[in-house]
Amino acid sequence: MIKRKNIKEHGKLRLSRYFQEFERIQGRNGIVIGKKGSAYIIKIKEGGLEKDHIIAPIHLIKIK
Repeated sequence: MIKRKNIKEHGKLRLSRYFQEFERIQGRNGIVIGKKGSAYIIKIKEGGLEKDHIIAPIHLIKIK
């Protein structure tokens, strides 16, 4: 059986995080290389291969 949190324990979804803007930012896991609609194209190196992923801004964290 998979252990999951109750829907009320996930925390509040902040709109400022959903609408955050990114330029070309390098992070630990990937690099923002472009924008497609409201989502960002992220280049991630996995197992020696570089892959492009399209990710919504709510799933990204800006490095300070």
